[in-house]
Amino acid sequence: MHAACMDVEFEGLGFGNVMLAVFFISLRSRSALMTGKYPSNNGLSQFVIFPLSKSCLPLEHKILPQYLKELGYATKYVGKWHLGECHESCLPTNRGIDEFRGILFGQADYFQWGLFIT
Repeated sequence: MHAACMDVEFEGLGFGNVMLAVFFISLRSRSALMTGKYPSNNGLSQFVIFPLSKSCLPLEHKILPQYLKELGYATKYVGKWHLGECHESCLPTNRGIDEFRGILFGQADYFQWGLFIT
């Protein structure tokens, strides 16, 4: 039996009505992917969001999970959020994501890190 070789990082993994993908991206790229706008147009082009900082991806920018929710999709986000957690309204579960498993900020201790689960 011969199994097909697939590069999940670049091709994603799809089955049924589900698409899984792996993205290794920075804050600016993540914000562009989520908003569909250049970082210079979504408010996150010139700085880094540090843990406990008072900033997040501006709430007036609708993100991909919010559009998907409007179309009736269930959404889940696994991994690093790093788009701000200074206010409850900035958290992933208040930005169109039904379930979140991951870390909220950009850096984590790889030996002792806390998983945020909703």
